[in-house]
Amino acid sequence: MPRLTIPIAAVFLLSLGISRALEPAVGHLEIDPIYDPATSTWEWRSQWFDDDLNERDDLIENLYFRGRDTAPSQGIRRDRPADSKWDFLGVPAGAPVWIFAANQAISPGFATTPPNLSGNLTFTLDRIDGPQGGVFSMYTGSAPTIHIRTDNGIGSSDVFQKPLQHTHVNWAFSKKGLWIIHLKVQGTLAATDQPTAESAPQPLVFAIGDYANWKASHFTLAELLEPNISGDHADPDGDGWSNLLEYALGGHPRIASATRIDDGQPLAPRLIAPTTPGDTWHLHFHRRMTGETAEIAYATETSPTLAADSWTSQKAVPEILSTHGTWQQVRVPLDFAEPQPPSAFARLKIDSI
Repeated sequence: MPRLTIPIAAVFLLSLGISRALEPAVGHLEIDPIYDPATSTWEWRSQWFDDDLNERDDLIENLYFRGRDTAPSQGIRRDRPADSKWDFLGVPAGAPVWIFAANQAISPGFATTPPNLSGNLTFTLDRIDGPQGGVFSMYTGSAPTIHIRTDNGIGSSDVFQKPLQHTHVNWAFSKKGLWIIHLKVQGTLAATDQPTAESAPQPLVFAIGDYANWKASHFTLAELLEPNISGDHADPDGDGWSNLLEYALGGHPRIASATRIDDGQPLAPRLIAPTTPGDTWHLHFHRRMTGETAEIAYATETSPTLAADSWTSQKAVPEILSTHGTWQQVRVPLDFAEPQPPSAFARLKIDSI
């Protein structure tokens, strides 16, 4: 009798007292570091308007910048120009690069310097948490003037001198995914012309692509910085389903459940027996529609023994049973050996790509 090798999760819902996840900053946002001379401390705030045109002023650590993995008409993916002056982007000519461009509404800028400060604000790059091997850069213009580049590491030259007036820059990333850029700032006091204290590193969260956006919208900044909570293989709600599986199959990473959030159907793929002896077995599951670029790979495999080297990929094209929103319910016919062995197993293999 074929068996489905999928972990069985709890079948109950359990509220975890979910803390506030990050909120996407829509439209144009200006980063506004404010210095308090009395305490020699900085507070990084924001100036923006939400979807309802409400004027907003939030701590920057409560927000994230959302980038769609599509062409500039709707997203931020571009092709790197051929000229060698663009080598700092960290990808070959013609390869994709993701840019929150200064001339687009979704690009974060910098607010006018507060009146208690004068001259330039000096922003320096402290560190980056992002996709392995990825390159971040900040530049202005089409010449371009490069302020920060990490294709050659992070050093003392990675500095952006922001003038008094509000200023726009381009934020460029060599890979899609979740990026956390840690910047420090220092200014000059208008009253004394003396330098301020330098701020502690301030994380800025950029989510490029659907999976990164899903993570940013379900976790706090502190949790995004902790792989044991927000990493692909972490299971913060303890229901037996990792974050990657929750995303790929329609669960919620902070609510312990074996059912999908959208429709209450089981998260686990289902092994469906034939109604007529000798007919084909099928594996049923939900999958995300890929859109322009796939971020999740679904592969169906079978084995007669469960031995590590005994799994065989099924080549049949999945049959779409239904489509709703960004989801498809599909079934895959399973090619078990004939005559059918005493036992047979099926599994759904999920990877991020």
